[in-house]
Amino acid sequence: MAKEATYWDTETGYTKTVTMKLDSYELFNAVKKRLKEERNQEISEHIIREATTGSRIHNKDLASDIEAERAFIYDCLSETYPQIVKEIEEMTDPNKNPCTAIFGRLDIEIQTRIKKSIDRELGKIKKNDAISYNETFECEEKATGKKLFVKATTEKKRAELEAIINHTLSRDKRTSDLVAFTDTPSPINCQGIYLTIREWLPQTKEEERNTHYWMAAYAKYHVRAKKVLEENRVKIPTFEYKSFDERLELMDKNKKMINLSRIKQLRKQYQENCEELKHDAQYLLQGDAKTGNTVDGKMIDLEGTALGSPAMDLSITLTQRGIKEQDWLPYLETYLRTRSKEEGVIYTTKDLLGLYDKTRKAKTVSCVRELSGLMRRTIRKEQEKQIEQLYDALISK
Repeated sequence: MAKEATYWDTETGYTKTVTMKLDSYELFNAVKKRLKEERNQEISEHIIREATTGSRIHNKDLASDIEAERAFIYDCLSETYPQIVKEIEEMTDPNKNPCTAIFGRLDIEIQTRIKKSIDRELGKIKKNDAISYNETFECEEKATGKKLFVKATTEKKRAELEAIINHTLSRDKRTSDLVAFTDTPSPINCQGIYLTIREWLPQTKEEERNTHYWMAAYAKYHVRAKKVLEENRVKIPTFEYKSFDERLELMDKNKKMINLSRIKQLRKQYQENCEELKHDAQYLLQGDAKTGNTVDGKMIDLEGTALGSPAMDLSITLTQRGIKEQDWLPYLETYLRTRSKEEGVIYTTKDLLGLYDKTRKAKTVSCVRELSGLMRRTIRKEQEKQIEQLYDALISK
């Protein structure tokens, strides 16, 4: 079946569209094989990561090597395969992200690696269409028929962190009701693709779990999960606050969707709030407490778990559920009352107002963070409303 594809013409410096019949999977594997044979594997991993994230990797030590790798990719394709198989509607501008043209079908290879590496244990592997930074799959455990959820990533450290945290918390009775169960304490390495596996959870309507429920759940997680991980000697990182410029750069791909100049006016406020929040790192955050990471009353995607300010989890939770700042106090009181009970202390009105102030400041940071995460990728229709909501929350007084 003929397909329209776009390729990079190194002689003219422009992209061209051609009709071709070459199978995309065969081309992908051929180019990938050549890259592995002729180039440094570490650099190739950076290029793959660029493709999966949709943004350039900033690594001063490897900058020149990465640039050389991009040039090599162009030469490799123009000499051997003048067509980069990529359907026009899925193609991104190779001037901005050239490696996407090659590695855009990374999920095909991931699925193949999964099948080859763990086919004895798992079957009925199906690509998940959920919006995610990583590729995700649903499958069945052959021995039991139990449905499982598999997440694939090229980032080894994040996969290792999520696996051990999820495993430790799901097997302790104090936290097992807060996270999805897994009996896999470390990711499965499929030739450089790292798989984390957990139980499959049924999707339930968001309104079935109200905001007060999640305020209490995060209070328990912030206190109990930290104790459990410390007792099991799991090393916990500190929450990382990226610079404002890094966040802006991630938004550049879809900058026409919002008034970016209004966001730029938040630079000073963002930086000051980050500095203040850095000094409030005594609790364990879920780290990515958006609505998409709560399923069936449990928290998923724990790779962002870190020591930090509770206000980061709370601010994005309240904002994405459409609750205005002037209505936050009852929900924050639910959180503080639950957390105080967990710690065996009594909270005061001053504590509540202090939490309210920090959560307001964290809103700027968490919303910019989430907005940049959404805008770094190709936008689907269901994401447009989320972007609009976050943008409105940021520019509203």
